Amino acid sequence: MLVHARRSLIVALLLGALAAPAATAIPRSTAVGVLSAVPGSTARNAATPTPTPKVTKRALTAKQRAAQQRAAAQRKAAAARKAEAARRASAAKRAAAQLAAGGFVTVDVQDRVAMPAWTGTTLDGAAWSTASLRGGVTVVNLWASWCTPCRQEWPELQAAATAHPDVHFVAIDSMDDANAARDFLVQFPSHAVQVSDPRGVVMASFTTVPNRSLPITVVLDAKGRISAWRAGPVTRALLDRAIAAA
Repeated sequence: MLVHARRSLIVALLLGALAAPAATAIPRSTAVGVLSAVPGSTARNAATPTPTPKVTKRALTAKQRAAQQRAAAQRKAAAARKAEAARRASAAKRAAAQLAAGGFVTVDVQDRVAMPAWTGTTLDGAAWSTASLRGGVTVVNLWASWCTPCRQEWPELQAAATAHPDVHFVAIDSMDDANAARDFLVQFPSHAVQVSDPRGVVMASFTTVPNRSLPITVVLDAKGRISAWRAGPVTRALLDRAIAAA
């Protein structure tokens, strides 16, 4: 009897186990979520990283392009400064050689400056200004009746003026007595406009010329800028070359 009862219980238990529905598997993500909600769970203590803002590929490319352009501009400016320094050094070397050779010192176009502004009168008493020295090549000669080298170069200046009728010639009588200058011109006539500068203001203003002693001859281009200069007596041949280079 007891054995029969035990067998019935075992059969019932087996039938109940077969009738129960199969356990549903819990997804891993759901399990993690469940665990994170449980106090003291390991998932809750895991640090969650903060999203880092990302620069888009397009914006990054634009920044790189801007940096490259700045670097290129800096390289270009540095190269330009180097070239300009080399050019000026070459010009200074050329000027030294021209001085040593006894010729005119020529000035590069980009380095030319205007003749210092000045207003005065001619030996005849007419008003005169450096503003009139534009519109054509001009030869400006600073001289004085007491200056021996000035007297020596005078025939060369007159020969050049005759050979270049399209060139303006201006002679500035510097630190001289006007009557003495007029007496000199009676003996040695000139084609140049004669300007009186008894105080030597024009000569003192020629900072381009390092050796400011008479005579000084300056050639101006059509814009009134100094294209060549010489401290010392000139010759017709020297003037011809300086005029052609203006």
